[in-house]
Amino acid sequence: MKYWKQVEEDAFKYYGGFSKEKARQIMPSVPELSTFTINGVLVDRNEFIKKCACDIKTVFIETSSFKDYKFYLIANVEILDRNSRIEKYKKVWKALQNKWSLNEFIKGEEIELLIGDNTVYSSIAEFNLENLSIALDIVANKPRMFTIISSNRSGLLTEKSIQRTFNILFNETDKQLPSIDYLNLCLQYCSDEDIVLRWGDSSEEITVGLIFKANYLKEFNK
Repeated sequence: MKYWKQVEEDAFKYYGGFSKEKARQIMPSVPELSTFTINGVLVDRNEFIKKCACDIKTVFIETSSFKDYKFYLIANVEILDRNSRIEKYKKVWKALQNKWSLNEFIKGEEIELLIGDNTVYSSIAEFNLENLSIALDIVANKPRMFTIISSNRSGLLTEKSIQRTFNILFNETDKQLPSIDYLNLCLQYCSDEDIVLRWGDSSEEITVGLIFKANYLKEFNK
């Protein structure tokens, strides 16, 4: 088992799917993005999540620049049977509460939206650092539809904000197998000083990356 942390000054060089040329097509002024990654090889996923949550918590507690930052789980639940009353009743939070305890999460509106012909319920919930491991576990179970951001902005739980976030996440997605567009998400939200969490795993390796505007680089180099 191997576990390590690293800081990369240029997120565009680190992430293969991040292209500055494509970024310039999305917005004329492309922000400089950096990333802080936590990596594990041949690790137990539950143990990795606990250790990763602890390390992220330490960064945010010990850094004065992040004292006003809150954490948000962005959740998108696909409706497999459009005629199912149960799925439409559960929407987002009742569906997740079958497996995870979300009593301490502050839950936003649940909006019915479409990706192609597929119905999706979308929402955002605020949570505190003590519940980061729960949020990470939710993301790890379906990273193409769930993610986490940290922000000092207000109003993220409103219907308008959830709709905007959904449009950013799935603006160019595969209609049959939708997946979060992290480039677009980072360009739009990191420009507002938000920090985006990206989960990645393979058969042997797990990586959690915090992607942020490069002016925060010094905070993660401490």
